[in-house]
Amino acid sequence: MFNRMPTLADWEDEDLAQLAVTELHLAPEDWQVNRKFWEWAMIIRALREYGYLTGTCNALGLGCGKERLMFALANRMRTTVATDLYGQTAFADREVDEQFLRNPESYCDFEFDPRGLLVSPMDATQISYADESFDVLFSCSSLEHFGPTDTINRAQKEAYRILRPGGVYVLAVDYLFRMTDEFKSLPRDERKPISDFFSDADIRETVVGSAPFKLEESLDLADSVSDLFNVVDMETWEPESGSFVPHLYCGYRGNYLTSLLIVFFK
Repeated sequence: MFNRMPTLADWEDEDLAQLAVTELHLAPEDWQVNRKFWEWAMIIRALREYGYLTGTCNALGLGCGKERLMFALANRMRTTVATDLYGQTAFADREVDEQFLRNPESYCDFEFDPRGLLVSPMDATQISYADESFDVLFSCSSLEHFGPTDTINRAQKEAYRILRPGGVYVLAVDYLFRMTDEFKSLPRDERKPISDFFSDADIRETVVGSAPFKLEESLDLADSVSDLFNVVDMETWEPESGSFVPHLYCGYRGNYLTSLLIVFFK
């Protein structure tokens, strides 16, 4: 059910579509084939399935930007803390605009309780909370952009430190499910310009292997994609069709990535 890539069949899943409408407050017609929407809906599904949408949990988001998910979780957690390096990174004029810190509710187009959301500038490798402070951690397509592999290792160790025993970390990352021999033979930090993203080995050795998290389901990392449609070219950032919908895949000279969801437990 989890620990996998998206497939087109997910958009035929009525339960997932219902979560997109009721929890993320997307209009039914807006639930289109888009891997970001899939990440959000699958994170909420995982939290529901494992019993964390009770209104009693404290959640921390890592690399949150201005994403819709934080507002949705603010309605379902006791407290949701959303963190990022607001105003400090290459994404400062987009996902991590410093203005967001001043009035986050103005970036949300549905009703939520602002008392349940705290937005804070924070480095995910140096989290300023005590050990075992949170029941839930969440992050969407951010970990791979934190820097070189040793930085990813530190971030995962920090995530483990602040998660309480019995807690859950629901993580989506950009996964290079298909790679050319040229890049496959290189370690992640030498794979420019696709060094930000995770290969099969990176997932196993770094994302999963850097901290003693547990998985209740095995990882499905197999390349089972038979139809690479509307690929976004990572050199031009233009989709094949000229439209960003539908969107599941990005490509760079024969290397292809999509989202991968992983559900960790402590």
